[in-house]
Amino acid sequence: MKKLLSMLLVLALAMSLCTVASAEEEKTIVTFWHHASGGALYDVVKDSVDTFNATIGAEKGIEVQETYVGSYHDILSKVQLSVTSGDQPTVAVSGLFQIAPQVEDGILADLRPFCEADGFDLSNFLDCFQEVYEADDGRVWAFPYVRSTPLFFYNKTLADEKGLTAPTTIEEMEEFCKAFYTVDENGNTLVYGLEIPSQSFTYGTVSPAQLGSSYISADRKSSPCLEDGTLLKIFSDYRRWVDEGWCKPYDAQGGSAMMERLFTGKLGAILNSSGGLISIETGMKEGGYEMGVAPFPYYAEGKPFVSIGGGSISLIAEGNSEEEQQAGWEFIKFLMSDEMIYRNSVGTGYIPFTKSVAEYEPMIEYWEEHPYARVAYDQMEYGEAQEKGVIPQMTEYMNAGFEALDLLIQAQTITAEEAIEMMKTTTAEYFE
Repeated sequence: MKKLLSMLLVLALAMSLCTVASAEEEKTIVTFWHHASGGALYDVVKDSVDTFNATIGAEKGIEVQETYVGSYHDILSKVQLSVTSGDQPTVAVSGLFQIAPQVEDGILADLRPFCEADGFDLSNFLDCFQEVYEADDGRVWAFPYVRSTPLFFYNKTLADEKGLTAPTTIEEMEEFCKAFYTVDENGNTLVYGLEIPSQSFTYGTVSPAQLGSSYISADRKSSPCLEDGTLLKIFSDYRRWVDEGWCKPYDAQGGSAMMERLFTGKLGAILNSSGGLISIETGMKEGGYEMGVAPFPYYAEGKPFVSIGGGSISLIAEGNSEEEQQAGWEFIKFLMSDEMIYRNSVGTGYIPFTKSVAEYEPMIEYWEEHPYARVAYDQMEYGEAQEKGVIPQMTEYMNAGFEALDLLIQAQTITAEEAIEMMKTTTAEYFE
């Protein structure tokens, strides 16, 4: 009898283990490729994955596995390669100019059928995002995810000591930043007034749209700002700020050195992404200073236009089964909830990109306690997504701007006029 009971127990245990193993095997795996290498953004990504797996994933038999792949450019190239080898992701983050190539290659899934099946309200996205996410004959290739906009960050402690009020216009910004500028008896700079990070063309610098122009014409056959003088004015002003000494030219040390100057009181203000808000706040607190945040300044004779950068999130259709795509959609839909958008924003500083999140109680309470955290959201009234009205060679166009600024601002070996001519020559073939 005992032997029989023992055999039955062993059999029951074996069946139990088989059931568990079977349940594990039945899970649908969602591979999520992203660009968060560490810091606050990775913390948010990891939290979202863990929360999904413990809730909706556990309920529906879905497991998300996140992987850092590299920059936006790295993700694009690796996704394109992966679909040929069959090891493609299910969901991936894309840079703004990396979506179109994937659409052309037939890699992305149209999200509209998923939205219609689940009653997902696309009109809940802020209007500036609807302009680009529903612009392709009704098809939707991506959702906003880690969207950012440039803001004016400054040392509020030093500004208060000097009786300064945050600027609104570019002209006011000049005077504001000059007030921080300090040199010793030998002419060595002790405190700079302003620094703009490198590789910030079309983002950290002023957009020609503020002055009624654009990088790319509506018919995509020309670059108006290179012809009408608006980009020349912007480049000339930037170089003048550097020549006057109060604006520090960016250097090979990059953004980390810029932040160190800000955190230690050696720099009064920066133009930088809202996505760095939490990191900047933390660094300034550790340095003993209070962070100030203001909307991106604009030319008084123009309009308070601001660009919206960052990344989007897409579902990969190529190589993935309907079941895998549905599982990937469940994860994307989860990321679009008020709670997850709230967590993303308060954890990083990225824009909370829906209308409903502004009525989400935790978001309201956070904004009341940290009013500077709402600046980026309110700035969306004047925002335009960078991927609106671009050309296929937009990445190359931007690189031409980077190269011109490197010589104009960093090396200071050419004039603003020469920088514009250099861009004209480099980009001419894109408009033939």
